[in-house]
Amino acid sequence: MRILYFTDIRFPLERANGLQAMATAHALARRGHDVRLVVRPDAFHPARDPFDFYELPPEPRLVITPTPVAGPFWLRRMEYVAAAVLRVGVLRSVDLVFTRDLGVADLIGRVPGRPPLVYESHGFAPVFAETLDELVTGAAPAPASKIRRLVAREAAVWRRAEGYVSTTRVLVDELMARFGGRDRVVVIPN
Repeated sequence: MRILYFTDIRFPLERANGLQAMATAHALARRGHDVRLVVRPDAFHPARDPFDFYELPPEPRLVITPTPVAGPFWLRRMEYVAAAVLRVGVLRSVDLVFTRDLGVADLIGRVPGRPPLVYESHGFAPVFAETLDELVTGAAPAPASKIRRLVAREAAVWRRAEGYVSTTRVLVDELMARFGGRDRVVVIPN
């Protein structure tokens, strides 16, 4: 299977989401899938080798593709999401699109004729947004308008993604209570 995996993070990344993305992509490739991991470029110059950074053996079936972005955060985000959607449109030869990025999943889910989409959820985005001030020093909770947008985005991805991966059963139960049941849901703990 040919898998296009999107994660809008600079790569490699020292935090858990970088490690988890690399571990997932590497494991899929080791199982015989051709995986293209689309990331933002490393912030270090020269760029670090992700295989060395995560202490994993090189895997020829895993290709890491940095997508250059520039400017302030909001502009980098828009550039990455646009690149993700364009790649799906251009690379019709992939069998599956995989992402843990809610914004990317929402936009790709709207692309007509796209390959099947699998979304990996690590939490309910509106809850993180409303409690951001408790999670990050100096941050402010999101305004109600953003919370509404995130709820709508979560509902759309829940309906449109052909597959859904969650890290907890509690999250799946919460999503089913909010948005109704669905097929092709799996819980894979971190």
